[in-house]
Amino acid sequence: MKLITVNIEGDKHLERVLAFLEREHADVICMQELFVTDAVFFSERLNMQYAYSPMLYAKRKKSDLETGEELGIGIFSHTPLTDVKSQNYWSPSDTLEQFDSTDVHTKRKTERHVLLSGNIDIAGELFTIATTHFTWTPNGLPDHYQETDAEALLSLLSRMPEVIVCGDFNIPRGHNNLYKKITTIYKDAIPTSYISSLDLTLHRAGKDPIEATNLAKFMVDYIFLSKKYEATEVRLEGNISDHMAVIGTIHVLHPGVAHVTKYAGTVARGESTGTRLGFPTANIPLQDAKLTGIYAGTVIVQGTSYQAGIYANQHRHILEAHVLDFSGDLYGKTITITLDKKIRDDKEFASFSNEAELSKTIADDIRQVREYFNKS
Repeated sequence: MKLITVNIEGDKHLERVLAFLEREHADVICMQELFVTDAVFFSERLNMQYAYSPMLYAKRKKSDLETGEELGIGIFSHTPLTDVKSQNYWSPSDTLEQFDSTDVHTKRKTERHVLLSGNIDIAGELFTIATTHFTWTPNGLPDHYQETDAEALLSLLSRMPEVIVCGDFNIPRGHNNLYKKITTIYKDAIPTSYISSLDLTLHRAGKDPIEATNLAKFMVDYIFLSKKYEATEVRLEGNISDHMAVIGTIHVLHPGVAHVTKYAGTVARGESTGTRLGFPTANIPLQDAKLTGIYAGTVIVQGTSYQAGIYANQHRHILEAHVLDFSGDLYGKTITITLDKKIRDDKEFASFSNEAELSKTIADDIRQVREYFNKS
């Protein structure tokens, strides 16, 4: 599942955000600081279903109207969202009032903090996704409000056996001790090479040299994962909003798999043995001399994930993937192959010319691969 999470800063950068999302073709998108009317806008333009939960009532920046509208968080998906829940872990009242940003105390009285979650089925895999916009402090350090809300948020999350929770947490990594509290339970998917998720070219504080220096060390946007999930190809991209977008591919870890193993390369033409036998393969170079056998896994092509049966061919030093129920031409395309579960060890045939025996063995391997995905 390709996931994007981004704080879009209300209506300030809508065209930038839309262009980016149209380019990325994510399966699921989580947004923070999203006006309710813009949730409809993105749903229609991206052809995605969505769930929305308001946090506060605010005036749009690009509007002459004195009245405001709901601002909150949203989850967008190309496949149906089920078991959607919106749960407050802080709310000053049952009704939203006009947001007052004077200080942390007035903010506390005029905004609520919400955990929005839902289940999404992608290619037979069930993902539980949640997003939030956590409590802000002026210096990135925890205060009483943050500590109280962290306890309440973690209590809500504890009711979800497995979850992917993402969003703007306002908890700088290495700066705020609440980060350690979260990461004792959940894995941080953001590579440590990233030290800030704020885009200071678009952030309001970017023109202040002192504040910009501090914020350049504030990693506050995250994808946190429970044990069932693992993230690969995680990156941050700027020039979208005052926060960078976080992009990653999320995998379900199945029993017996400690971590996701992936290989990328350009598909090259082979000897066409698989095609002749009725099992065409996409072949990429294999440099891992220890990898052997048959696997169930996925092939990612231009952001789309397909189930596959995969053979680590050490004789020819290639990784061969038979993409299930796929009829397109992959030659010359860059693909990523992910191994989920080993089906069996390599098998020596008396003669490679015995194509009847080879075809029977491959058919049995593909049957086991399908069974694996059907049970997952």
